[in-house]
Amino acid sequence: MLCQAGFASSTPFTGASWELVGEYPILGSNGAVQSVCATEDYIICIENFNDLTTEPDVVSAYYKNDTDADGNPVTQYSLAHQVRDADFAHANGMAYNPVTHEILVSGYSSPDASNYGCIFRLDPDTLEQKERIQLSTSYNILGIDYLPSTGGYLIQTDADGGYGFKLLDVSLQVVDDWGTYPFDFYMENFQDLCVSGDLFFLFPLTMHLGIGNFIQTYSLSQKTLLADDTVDFGFSDDITINEPEGLCETNPGEFIAIVNVTKADGGRYVQFYRTRVPYLFTVSTSAAEHGSMSEGGEVSRGEEKTVSYTADEGFRLAKLSVDGLYLPVTEYPDSYTFSDIQKDHTLAVTFEPVPTATPTPTATATPTKTPAITQTPEPAISKAPASSTVSFSSVASHFAAFWKGTVHAGSAAVQKTCAFFAGAGRTVGRAFHSLAGKAGAGFHAFRSAAASWFRHLASAGASLFARIRKADPVFLAMPFVLLVLILLFVLRLRYVRRIRRERSRKALEHRRRTYEELVREFTEDPKDEEVSIDELLLTIDELQKEEQKNT
Repeated sequence: MLCQAGFASSTPFTGASWELVGEYPILGSNGAVQSVCATEDYIICIENFNDLTTEPDVVSAYYKNDTDADGNPVTQYSLAHQVRDADFAHANGMAYNPVTHEILVSGYSSPDASNYGCIFRLDPDTLEQKERIQLSTSYNILGIDYLPSTGGYLIQTDADGGYGFKLLDVSLQVVDDWGTYPFDFYMENFQDLCVSGDLFFLFPLTMHLGIGNFIQTYSLSQKTLLADDTVDFGFSDDITINEPEGLCETNPGEFIAIVNVTKADGGRYVQFYRTRVPYLFTVSTSAAEHGSMSEGGEVSRGEEKTVSYTADEGFRLAKLSVDGLYLPVTEYPDSYTFSDIQKDHTLAVTFEPVPTATPTPTATATPTKTPAITQTPEPAISKAPASSTVSFSSVASHFAAFWKGTVHAGSAAVQKTCAFFAGAGRTVGRAFHSLAGKAGAGFHAFRSAAASWFRHLASAGASLFARIRKADPVFLAMPFVLLVLILLFVLRLRYVRRIRRERSRKALEHRRRTYEELVREFTEDPKDEEVSIDELLLTIDELQKEEQKNT
């Protein structure tokens, strides 16, 4: 958080030079701009439209900066908006409270007795009057300003209560009364006051004394007058009458004074004069571990300040933060310079270890040995005669896709199965051989054929499984294709049967309707009874035959 260092001296306006930055016409023929204060975005003034009546006064807001509240470019000190809808009495003083975001106006003199000792609340956005509060019935209030240190206010009372100062709390209750103050002999009254830190400033009214203008500097803590400086605004030659009315601080050490002037041609204006007093700003520095940094400190307005920083051995600059913003460390490797200082600044740096280069290991090619592939010889399978395998070769090649993995993985089981068939064939052969021996030579031929058939069956089975193991992968999908074709064929048959049933049902329904029509004709035409009965019986007989056929 930035904090102001303060004025370079206890009498900042001694020898101050002033610059005219704005001039605006006074609207009331008897009007005068009486007070001024500054908000975040505006300089707000109140023109007492007519001091002899209770006519509404003019509240004007001027741009304090060269951009408006939304960041759009504007002409600094130009008029932003203006309102005239309420009477603020004489409106001799103004104070802006940034915490409550409201303006308090000290009324001072007024033809309306009810305004005596009153303060008015003003909305800084709409410039409309919100409330009137009476502080006292024994004195009027000349000037008022906000006290950031307490959240309260400083007021100056008029001659009725004895010129003096009082401190108010946030509830506008008096918490400290300085009593009657012994002012210099040449003053005849006072204008608004302006608080800044421990100092506050005001213009005494000397217009009718012919001694020029003065600005007084007081200390809050010491409760005393520190300086009574002559003010030279450098008026142009055509100004015949002038009256400084108020002062506000727009930026640290920068002030705007409002002055009512009358020119030789009779024109009446309010002029804005700006000055920048000698002011000290603070450059705050902070460094992390593993490095060092030069100290900051107080710097006078407009001067420059260089901050240097050095990392310890083995470390380097990692981050550089200036007023909360990170800057590239490559552009400011060892120092940063603040030029034309007009506000407080902060600078912080962070150091980090210098990364150590880690050598990358060189990859060494290691020859790899190709493992020897051991081929397991396939068990010998007896081949059946060519005439025995012709019917199985096509089946083996097409059925291989579905069973190849399973049968190949269980080759041992296949071999056992083939051996079983072979053994069974031999056993059956021996049985037929024994039977044939008992039955005679006639049965010998049958035995030989049966034994040969079983041998061929076992050999064909072995050949089948061998072919399945060696089947070409191209045919792996054949069983699935065959299965899909079979399913489609079955579905087609079911669909055809359903269509036929539906047609038969419709035909039978047609014939039933025909039967019903015949019955109705028979009952309605008794003259053709004999012929109708024959036709009816014939039709019924045909219908029954058709139903039996469909069923």
